[in-house]
This record gives sequence, structure tokens and C-alpha cells, in this order.
Amino acid sequence: MRRAFTLIELLVVISIIALLIALLLPALGKSRESAIQIECLTKIRQVTIATQSYATDDSEERLIEGTKTAGNFASLIGLNQDQWEDFEDYGFTQKQWTCPDWTFQADFNPTTGRLNHTYMYFGGVDRWQGTWGVVDSRSPITLDDLTREVAVITDVTLQSQPPSWQPKNDYYCAFWSDAQPHGRKSDYSPTGSNHVFGDGSGEWIEPDRLMPLHTWNVGGRQPWWYQDDIGEVETQGHITHPDRP
Repeated sequence: MRRAFTLIELLVVISIIALLIALLLPALGKSRESAIQIECLTKIRQVTIATQSYATDDSEERLIEGTKTAGNFASLIGLNQDQWEDFEDYGFTQKQWTCPDWTFQADFNPTTGRLNHTYMYFGGVDRWQGTWGVVDSRSPITLDDLTREVAVITDVTLQSQPPSWQPKNDYYCAFWSDAQPHGRKSDYSPTGSNHVFGDGSGEWIEPDRLMPLHTWNVGGRQPWWYQDDIGEVETQGHITHPDRP
């Protein structure tokens, strides 16, 4: 006759199973995030390919420009109808402009007429503005600017109310309530950011290497990203580059 498990034996088995689950969940979470980062990086690499093709075939070596705000400063986020159609000609869909780990889905804002999306695109950004004033940017404008030293597109990494990373919850900044797309640390700062550079290389950038190279006046929102060449912002002493000795 088979002996049944005692209550103590069942509790021991359940405890062991619970312990194994507790040990495995963090590893599974890391694997899932790693897969999402790779998918995200693949999406934004396609943007760089499209900018190269567009510049070569359609615009005398000039890249598709990012949307401009008042004063002709690039917003870095949001493509208007013409800019969106330029990318669409190269097979892009709205879904491709959304980080796979963000609840927000890219769509056209009926008020602004822009495609809101979860990436920062730097094509045609000719000036950066910040607390230092305005300087010539080191973002890519033409094919000659597509080098390993400059970023073409990154995840949106946004400080919505500098100097705090805590997100705003008012209507105007509702779009940013889910930032950062790859999660936050305990102080709400980003865990890092995907970047694709002008030579097509991609890299996950740790948060301590990100820099506030541009800002918007409205709402105090400040995007952060990394690139090796930051031009006047560094040479004039406005920002200390994190990779310099």
C-alpha cells in the first residue's frame, strides 16, 4: 500500500517550490528585459538605415529633419505629417516608433498633427538649447555627419521636472507619465537607454553616461542622451563629458 504524504512533507515541498520560484523570477525578468532591449534596438537601427537611404536618394544628402518648435529648435520627439510620410516611404509603420515595453502606442496627435512616439530622433537638429543658452548642435544633418560619435536615435529618456526625475502627472505631461521606457530606479531616474549612432552601431548606455544636451522651455522637460562628440557644450565648459578623464 502506498504511503500518503504527511502535512509536514507537503509543506516542505511547497516551500521548496516557492523558493525556486523566488530564485527564478528575477532571472526571468532580466531575460525578458534583455529581449525587449534587443527588439527596441532593432527598431531604431532601421531608422538610421532609412535616414541614409532618404539622404542618398531623395534630398541631396540631407537627412529627414526632426520636428521644429517655436524658435526653430528641434523638439526631438514627434514627427509632423510630411516627416512621417518620408519615413513611411521606407516601410515604417506607427508600431515601429513605439518601444515594445511601453504602454503608450505611437499615434497622431489631432491637436498638433504630429506622430507622437517613444523615441528621440536627432536628424536635422541644428541647435541645442539649455541653461547655457544656444549652441550649434553636434547632431547629424547630412550624410557626412553620420559617424560613430553622434547619436541618430535613442529611447526617450526624459527628466520631466528638473532637477527631479519624478514624473509629472498633470494633463500636459500625461504622455510622459510612463517614462522611462525601460523602467526606473528607486529615485525615478532611468535604468539606461538604447542608442544607435551614425555608423549604424547600437549600444545600451548606462544612466551615469547620459547628458542633458537640450531642453524645452515649456514644462521644463529635459531629454538626456549620450554621444561622444558634444561640441561647444563641452569645449565651453557647460557640460563635463562623462567619458573624459
